[in-house]
Amino acid sequence: MTFQRAVKLADLKSGRFTKAEVLGVDLCFTLCDGEVICLENSCSHMGLPIDRAEIRPDGSFECPWHGFAFKLEGGFCKTYPVYKIKTFETKIDGGEVLVDVGEGVQGD
Repeated sequence: MTFQRAVKLADLKSGRFTKAEVLGVDLCFTLCDGEVICLENSCSHMGLPIDRAEIRPDGSFECPWHGFAFKLEGGFCKTYPVYKIKTFETKIDGGEVLVDVGEGVQGD
């Protein structure tokens, strides 16, 4: 695993997403019950960005484009279980959030 710096922990707030790009992967971060959650910033239904979604107190959110409901934990779709948003492992280092995106997106 190779962790990359992504965002400052102090910039994350419960109830909203913070966008970042790491190694060409568009990500969104939030806090849920004190834990950092990182999802790919792409709805698994149509690939549209999810970072504008409002996060509910129960740890779920709706895609702002088509209303599909997802869980922060695991990225599982509550509306249609066949869909899932990719999640990424994170860790904290000196006030910075690090994320492992694997190899990232390879350019042309």
